[in-house]
Amino acid sequence: HYLYEEYSDSGLVINIGGIANATFLNQGCIELATDIGPGNCLIDWVASNFFNCPFDANGSLAAQGSLNIPLIENLQKSLEKLTYPRADDKSLYYKLLDRHMTTINNYDLLRTVTELTAIAIENFVHECHKPDTIIVHGGGTNNEFLMLLIEEKLGQELWVDHKVPSQYVESAAFAFLAFLVRGKKFTFEKGNQLTVIAFALTNFINYFSETATEFDPLRETTKNAFELIANEVESTFSETTLKIDIESKIFIDAL
Repeated sequence: HYLYEEYSDSGLVINIGGIANATFLNQGCIELATDIGPGNCLIDWVASNFFNCPFDANGSLAAQGSLNIPLIENLQKSLEKLTYPRADDKSLYYKLLDRHMTTINNYDLLRTVTELTAIAIENFVHECHKPDTIIVHGGGTNNEFLMLLIEEKLGQELWVDHKVPSQYVESAAFAFLAFLVRGKKFTFEKGNQLTVIAFALTNFINYFSETATEFDPLRETTKNAFELIANEVESTFSETTLKIDIESKIFIDAL
């Protein structure tokens, strides 16, 4: 809302992560914020289990397949039973696919679950009366085939990475929440510094971890990093009650 309140009529901000979620802005206010369906989770699951790839780079594998009509119709019917607003869990979609999946060509399977993500996004866009401004963030924007499907269904161009690059959306959001909670103590400059530190800390830990793969549930996230930073700030302040320099070597070493 803070970033996009300039869209005084209406606008839609969609994040395609493991789960796709969206925020509908109407007359400068948040009218609806909700999960809307599978984002990358089923695409990544099929790529990992049937192609030995962590994800479908650029959607090049799905582009080689054909849409399986019976499967997509069954999956679509299950999606239609869900309402907004809601909070989805990936396990819901894994179970859904397992329930309806038949023995089909691997490329067709990947093509079909990619279609499902596009349909889920299309459905929500129409639920919001198809606003002129649609901004898309998240890892799914790297899937060129998926983005093409969405644009074809909507008949309009999507704004990708508008104002905030996809890889920084989560950390930027937590930085802004930190500002809102402690606005009297922190400035936007400090919020930006916290974002940079959180991202650097996340990448540092994951780089040196021998177990953290891209889909490892134990993999560090920027949310974990912000919690770590907040705990260290609280601990340091309670001990000294002095001003804390979050960019100092002492503070960074403590993290």
